[in-house]
Amino acid sequence: MNDRSHITILRGLLSGLSIADNSRILDAGSGKTSLSTIISHFPKASVDAIVYPGDERKLKTIRNMQSDRVNVVEQDICNTPIPDHYDLVVAHLLLGEARKFGNSFQDLLQKLFSIQSRYYIVIDYLEDPKVDADAIRTYCEATNFKVQEYICAENTEPQVWDDFVGVHNFGFLIESIV
Repeated sequence: MNDRSHITILRGLLSGLSIADNSRILDAGSGKTSLSTIISHFPKASVDAIVYPGDERKLKTIRNMQSDRVNVVEQDICNTPIPDHYDLVVAHLLLGEARKFGNSFQDLLQKLFSIQSRYYIVIDYLEDPKVDADAIRTYCEATNFKVQEYICAENTEPQVWDDFVGVHNFGFLIESIV
């Protein structure tokens, strides 16, 4: 398989969830890769795709998908609470972008877990200096969330970013125990 490890991790974590139990999904910080993976895995689910206001790099690609099951919402989840309840919230390569949009990793992490959901999937780069996988685990242990699965995988080809080289991706499947 030639997929980058973050895509393989997303597919693996999604496969551990029942399709029938996930009819309302939020793709937080949505992108084409995560969105297309989610809608192919859950063919009957409705998906809210949250995109930071004005983030045209993501908005254009999502709108080009032309899926009637996707509702695109431009919103900063750190500044506006999300009142809806979801079966699953996916944060695929989201936390590393917190500062890009004027937020901190810790604030975005707390806001992500304030969204009402039964399950959460969090995936990012292990080498990203703006992301702390241990802080995610610690946050879950200190609150009403249980890590169901953790995966770390190496990319076949490192992904080069402005401030780091992404060799490994990690992913959590987290369940709300409230």
